[in-house]
Amino acid sequence: MTIPWTPLPYRDGGTAPLREDVSAALETPLREWLHAAVLRHGEDVWQRVAIRCDLVLDTEDGFDQSDVDHPERLAYWTPTEQLLEAIDALLDLLPVPMPTVVPARPAGPAGR
Repeated sequence: MTIPWTPLPYRDGGTAPLREDVSAALETPLREWLHAAVLRHGEDVWQRVAIRCDLVLDTEDGFDQSDVDHPERLAYWTPTEQLLEAIDALLDLLPVPMPTVVPARPAGPAGR
């Protein structure tokens, strides 16, 4: 059974987070990671994150957007207040890595 994703602000957590905002020191690395992760995991994932977080990635102010791809828009146009929510939404969409099972070596003679 799959549990539907719930945005961070609406989760019933046991304890309050240490921080509710993104520090200035972490903002750029988080945006870079978000951009790289979206590029790595397919073209449509940015749309799913944007829809989940209710993000508007287009502008109406006449800005020429033709040279900015959607993964870049998601990473760098998401308001700082919603950055953690966008990252959380993306993490929920990423495939769960399967653990690598290394077969045990057969038991050798005693003393070796």
